[in-house]
Amino acid sequence: FNIEERTKIGIVKEDWTQLHFKLLQESAKKKLVQKILIIAIDVGEATFGEIGDYYQKTSISLAHHVPGKRFGDVKDSVNARNAFFSEVMKRMKMMMEGDDYTNIIIAGPGFVREQYMNYCIKKEGGLKSKMITEPITSATKSGLYELLRKDTVQALLHDSRIIEETKLVDEFLTRMGKETGDVVYGFDEVTKANEIGAIDTLMITDEMMRTLNAEKDEKMLQLLKNVEKNRGNIVIMSTLHDAGKRIKGFGGLAALLRFKMQY
Repeated sequence: FNIEERTKIGIVKEDWTQLHFKLLQESAKKKLVQKILIIAIDVGEATFGEIGDYYQKTSISLAHHVPGKRFGDVKDSVNARNAFFSEVMKRMKMMMEGDDYTNIIIAGPGFVREQYMNYCIKKEGGLKSKMITEPITSATKSGLYELLRKDTVQALLHDSRIIEETKLVDEFLTRMGKETGDVVYGFDEVTKANEIGAIDTLMITDEMMRTLNAEKDEKMLQLLKNVEKNRGNIVIMSTLHDAGKRIKGFGGLAALLRFKMQY
């Protein structure tokens, strides 16, 4: 059968947890869905990507030879730069045709990002209201990930999952790097921490949640119930962005603790 907009349905589930109710409530909230087009650009190099409420992805990269002023005529250098900008803008407009982006961020390590933005606005003035420029260390995939930690991007995505989850993982990795003893990961260690009420925030990947629901993993479901019972916060991490993938690398389960574990 087909479910269309405004169709009323009933959901029958034998066992509901507070986490399940929380997920339904969050899904029901009406809010502006943010979708940002990212272009990381430098001399002769550009990487395209997207950031949404719960995902980030890199689509394509472009490379174009742009001679420096020291090695050729200044006019040739400017012409080559503009030819590169034209190629980047053509790709940008192709991406915009299929999607309604709320903002376009032009990022990069030098002045090229500003030159490209001015080029776009000169060619098509209507883009000015959507365009933002932001400095990053490289026009590569790593530069796109860097943007999530920028105040400008966090302000645009202030109520989105991707920002909340990125901050949690940053905190987890910072504590781990400092060896503070108040983080754990993996089922056994998380279970031990929960037994003494130490879990403040439990991070579990969406992939693990789907698996445990499908396979009715009673041990894991009981762990989640016990975390809730001990007033721990449970966050389901999307594996469609870098932070969620990092938690997946720790077995799909990690926690920030209220206090240091004693071994």
